[in-house]
Amino acid sequence: RPHNSFVLLDGGELVTKDCDAPAGLEPSTVSVLDPETLLPVAPALRLPEPSIARLASDGDSVLAVGTTVVYRLVLDRAAGRLSIDSSWQPSYGPAPGRSYGWDPVITDSHVLWMDNGRNSVDRTMLGTGSSPDPVRLWWARRDDGSAVRSVEISGLPYGTESNPPAWDPASGVVIAYDAGNAVLRAWRLAGDELEPLWRRDGFAH
Repeated sequence: RPHNSFVLLDGGELVTKDCDAPAGLEPSTVSVLDPETLLPVAPALRLPEPSIARLASDGDSVLAVGTTVVYRLVLDRAAGRLSIDSSWQPSYGPAPGRSYGWDPVITDSHVLWMDNGRNSVDRTMLGTGSSPDPVRLWWARRDDGSAVRSVEISGLPYGTESNPPAWDPASGVVIAYDAGNAVLRAWRLAGDELEPLWRRDGFAH
């Protein structure tokens, strides 16, 4: 299957993932490659579920957003093994009116991502959402995967997106976009809560 992203670890290894898009039915496989030879440095890891989202990395670990859970993957170089961190697995589904999550963003203390990634986009994102619920912005603490929160971006039905939220570490501001309904919205992250800042409607993708 096609692979839709790769990230780097601090040791230089390339981590990449295949993608059953747009169906999102088959579990994804994550591979770790030597950056010089492109040969595997560990056996490929099959995730418990599909992952359509692109990967993110903080250098030490890799985040893969599944269809219901966010997974943190850790490479044990001595053992030559890539494994899932069972102590940190934020759950954001399932729900009948929502579809799978999209690209995660890593901050100093949180991970941010959005749902409703399935859509029928052609030349515009407008009106292409496939799931009836509003698209939501999700966040979880990096030290506590059970503390998962979310907020509707526009509140409009059939929301969708195809990009990660934007994060400004200097001001602590996160910006998320309901591309299916052309709504852009910003919040300030204060502790573990989002404080609304502004909203722009009619901002088409």
